[in-house]
Amino acid sequence: MPVLLCPGAATSRWLGFGAGVVEALGVRLVAVDRPGLGASTPAPGRTFSDFAGDIRQLCVLRGLGHPAVVGNSQGAPFALVRRTGHQPLAR
Repeated sequence: MPVLLCPGAATSRWLGFGAGVVEALGVRLVAVDRPGLGASTPAPGRTFSDFAGDIRQLCVLRGLGHPAVVGNSQGAPFALVRRTGHQPLAR
């Protein structure tokens, strides 16, 4: 079962749950660095919708289908936009 992790601020894809734990549950944990976090390049001016589009492409390229999504701390709004049809939460 694929699960997409959107980590919070000051963390990155290295935020983990322990490989043995997720493997024992049959989870394929996929964590993504947002622009400017972890090893990614900053991309000023990007929106929630831009992120959702990036994740949509990642899911297609990696064959994830429609994974479950978990957001931690500041990653929660990014997880929500992924689950709400890729539309901005507020205008």
